[in-house]
Amino acid sequence: MVSNSVLSTEDLHKAFGGLVVAKGINFSVLPNEVRCIIGPNGAGKTTFFNLLTGLIPIDKGTIRLESDDVTALPVYKRQQMGLVRTFQAPRIFPELTVYDNVLLAYRSKESLFSLMKQSRSMGNATNSVKEALEKINMSKYTETRAGSLSHGEKKRVEMAMAIVQQPKVLLMDEPTAGMTVRETQEIADLVNLIRSEMAVVIVEHDMEFVREIADKITVLYRGDIAREGTLDELENDPFIQEIYLGSVEL
Repeated sequence: MVSNSVLSTEDLHKAFGGLVVAKGINFSVLPNEVRCIIGPNGAGKTTFFNLLTGLIPIDKGTIRLESDDVTALPVYKRQQMGLVRTFQAPRIFPELTVYDNVLLAYRSKESLFSLMKQSRSMGNATNSVKEALEKINMSKYTETRAGSLSHGEKKRVEMAMAIVQQPKVLLMDEPTAGMTVRETQEIADLVNLIRSEMAVVIVEHDMEFVREIADKITVLYRGDIAREGTLDELENDPFIQEIYLGSVEL
């Protein structure tokens, strides 16, 4: 564990019967770092996110958010402490407006005591939701039903739902999947905007997107970290080229 890391794992193990999906992973992210996780299909990238967030319990090891051991905590508690995630398929409430989706996300981080202070709490909520929607350039869709939006717009709403919670670490699982070139650039711009406020860890296949945003890259392979470094350090690595079998050009 790096002493000033905002998120770290130590000796992380997980197996489903005879299938080992995490082989003692040691991983750490610094505050305000943008880390991209890459690897061939089946490398365990999404499973790793599921372990970090508590969707899947680990068999052995430790997960820390800053100095706090969150290994045994449920998903919602890790989220309230600052470990927030977006998914490959955007998870929104399609019948609610864009504003109400983001408001619900904001409310999810509040304690019962703060909810009892309705007037002050509502003012804070309104300001936070408006600020989040401005960041993702969706202010004009405030009263639009979320289910009527395009795929790319739904992804941006989910991002607003994440950043309104003011996470310490934002985990993003393939945020550009299904995006147009323009929408992908908008996500890159947003990541570069919020990196001053939080660490961002992204599972991604689009290497041009990775090139634009990543401070450091972690390569997962068969449930373990195969390599770590900058894109310049990794792009000519024969081992990396071999495990991709030409499917991805670094």
